[in-house]
Amino acid sequence: LVSEVCTVTINQERAMSAAVLARQFTEAGCHTIAAPSLQEGLKQLLGDNGQGKTIIITGSLYLVGEALALTQGVDCHAVRG
Repeated sequence: LVSEVCTVTINQERAMSAAVLARQFTEAGCHTIAAPSLQEGLKQLLGDNGQGKTIIITGSLYLVGEALALTQGVDCHAVRG
């Protein structure tokens, strides 16, 4: 269903490391890259020309909120608690 998986570390204190999650996908047979942030992960996936690519963002609501803020140019600060 997908050609590659990009894992990211979200801006949360208790977030799982992108590298740890990437290892799990790699062990399952997926071509996987790990990125230190959502913004960097999107850059890696899209490259210079992101036309024609479909990216599915899934995970926690924190990740989805970060993605919405990033795509709308809104500053996103982690919720601490």
